[in-house]
Amino acid sequence: MEPDLLGYALNSLDSDEHAEVEGYLRSNPEAAAKLDNLRQSLEPLAADRQVAPPAGLAGRTMAHIALAQSPPRNIKHVGMGGVPWRRILSMAAMLMVAVTAGGAGLAWIGGLRSQRPGEANAAQVTACKDNLHKAFVSLWSYASTHKNQFPAVAANGEPPPNAGAQVFNVLKDSKVLPANVQGSCPAAPDFAYAYSLGYGQAGKVIGPRVEEGKPTSLMPLMADCAPADPVHGGQSGSHGGGGQNVLYVDGHVTFCNSRFVGYNQDDIYLNRNKKVAAGVDWTDAVLTSGTPPP
Repeated sequence: MEPDLLGYALNSLDSDEHAEVEGYLRSNPEAAAKLDNLRQSLEPLAADRQVAPPAGLAGRTMAHIALAQSPPRNIKHVGMGGVPWRRILSMAAMLMVAVTAGGAGLAWIGGLRSQRPGEANAAQVTACKDNLHKAFVSLWSYASTHKNQFPAVAANGEPPPNAGAQVFNVLKDSKVLPANVQGSCPAAPDFAYAYSLGYGQAGKVIGPRVEEGKPTSLMPLMADCAPADPVHGGQSGSHGGGGQNVLYVDGHVTFCNSRFVGYNQDDIYLNRNKKVAAGVDWTDAVLTSGTPPP
């Protein structure tokens, strides 16, 4: 039976269930694609304006949780597709909270990874996504003639401060970059996208690439520019500090209201040593660009 992808998308699983789904996604590319489709289908829940939760939300939420603990009478314990009614009702209660509270409800249930920003930025976010999709076509064209290796812009020592700008120079020199593809978000044209520095292995830096058996849908490749001071937190400044578009190695783009969206939800702007440098291993994505907006 397929693991609970909905619970995973809503970040509502316990640690053992979460680990089970992670393992399943690593070995099942079709499930990873299904997860991405599921996240996209949930995005409209976050499209409403973010307002304060209505009065009485907590009480109604607790009532629904109480209902979820005991299946209604005359209903079998096992519900749709063999999924326990307790889990079905729990998920329904969570979605009810999300719909009732709008964006605030989604934030309350703890980390729906894919979320649209406020209405004022919607057009800019969409334009940015489209631009990143076009950039990926160029990146893939490059990789297809370089043994599945995307441009490598990180040296073995300190990473270049303008990695995002450098990758577009490589694509342009390789004649795979159309003139209509921008190297930065349309909302912040003066600041290059952040691009992967790759990861360390045996004393060398391995640039980003497509590797067989690894979950490409969970591996960030490019994103909106990094915050002004990644060490002290914050989101990209490209979309008003509300989040960043992230392009993954499989080519899909998602707007993320958290920077902890790499493999195993790691920080995409710092490695696990809290540095703007190549990842400590292939699971540690680090994206950097030139100086971002303040």
